[in-house]
Amino acid sequence: MNILETLKAPINAKPALVSNHGVMSYEDLYKKIEHYANFINKHNPNCVALYLDNCIQWVIADLAAHLCNVPIVPLPTFFSQTQLSHLIEDVGADLLITHCNLNEQSVLDLFNEQAIEKDDNGFEMYQRVVPNKEHYPSELAKITYTSGSTGNPKGVCLNANAQIAVANSLSTLLRPLEIEKHLCALPLSTLLENIAGVWAPLSIGASVAIPYLIELGFEGASNLNPQKFLSAIATHSPESIILVPELLNVLVSGYETGVPMPQNLKFIAVGGAKVSSSLLKRAHALGLPVYEGYGLSEGCSVTTLNRPGHTKAGTSGQALPHVKIRTSSDNEIEVSGSNMLGYLHEDKKMQEFYPTGDLGEIDNEGFIKIHGRKKNMFITSYGRQVNPEWVEGTLLEHKQIYQAVVYGESLPFNIAVIVLSETNTEIKEIEELIDRSNKSLPDYAKVSHYIIADEPFSFEADTLTANGRVKRTKVYEIHLEKIQALTESYNSITAAV
Repeated sequence: MNILETLKAPINAKPALVSNHGVMSYEDLYKKIEHYANFINKHNPNCVALYLDNCIQWVIADLAAHLCNVPIVPLPTFFSQTQLSHLIEDVGADLLITHCNLNEQSVLDLFNEQAIEKDDNGFEMYQRVVPNKEHYPSELAKITYTSGSTGNPKGVCLNANAQIAVANSLSTLLRPLEIEKHLCALPLSTLLENIAGVWAPLSIGASVAIPYLIELGFEGASNLNPQKFLSAIATHSPESIILVPELLNVLVSGYETGVPMPQNLKFIAVGGAKVSSSLLKRAHALGLPVYEGYGLSEGCSVTTLNRPGHTKAGTSGQALPHVKIRTSSDNEIEVSGSNMLGYLHEDKKMQEFYPTGDLGEIDNEGFIKIHGRKKNMFITSYGRQVNPEWVEGTLLEHKQIYQAVVYGESLPFNIAVIVLSETNTEIKEIEELIDRSNKSLPDYAKVSHYIIADEPFSFEADTLTANGRVKRTKVYEIHLEKIQALTESYNSITAAV
């Protein structure tokens, strides 16, 4: 069922949207969507840019654009002014929906100085004339930008049917859990939360709690106040929540120290980046209903998911009902079902199956296991191929190691750049942990040397993407001098011998 049909004919009398500042019924939500849609149609935009914090109005604007069949591009509030300006110019957005508290001057400079529409709650619309209007694919509904571990983010073009297909599949799989309340713990500009955290719950008549990001403890893209985050979960008492690995770590660490666990949680989905097996084990030891999934923007977010009664440790679950998955001759995962229309500004025709760039395998029950990114593979000076994410996974099984990146391209040994969970960890303990990891690895994949990073990898430091993936090239550049010193030391010893 289309999400708008559900809103128009609500399944029950539960609130549709809940925040610390109000509650909105399904009936009122649909009326608000129609109201916003009238404003959008009145100004006949080519593309709408949505620049709002997590709030009820974000959902209204998103679904109003959907009702109008007008393309929309969500802008992350944690992006820099330069990034925001680039995205708006790149996509050619000519209508901006924002709030007076978020008036980034670089963004407003692109639009007329005076808002063309305002409401009593501070929400505003700005318009501009775009000289050379972008010619979008006829079915375009949403443009979401990939995080991009290298280079500039790309605009992924999605149609409405892809978004509806993912929402409907998730609704079908999770309906038996009878989830009545979901908490949005990720930015709504993240496609994962937008579709799986809003569209899917609303499709089955559930309530969606949407606190401001600051109320969840977020400060920018990757700074978080753990106490505020745990407090927000306790306050809203959700039955489902979507987390990235770092947020799951905050949750687990808090509950391990005695913070009372919510009793209502039925389903915790974790995705966005690889989650370590040790973190999953810690979560399950607490009795938390954590389930790992896999997806990508090019496939309209979620493509596979573990769920109650259909779960297997070490995998990212089975394909959603509308999705088909296969592996190529070189073990690259390929997906079909709700793929993108293409990248913005590119005319390349899309094939039925999209090559994800991820290496993996599918077992005889359809469970998918992701080994890592194809492009991250490196070849040592001995000619051996190594998947760094495999090696990093063994290091991250130790909770004392917070983050790790392994390098070895054209080197006779592998080097790990690691971030410690506790800065006072002794060198002897670090080396013991690495030795324990090495015991599970073949010789060519073992870590021979390590470098302690000066600071955690983060979005602010430009060493993490917005969804938590490490920017390997950037980390390498930062630590290049130390890596070269280790290499030169090895070469000197070898020459002496």
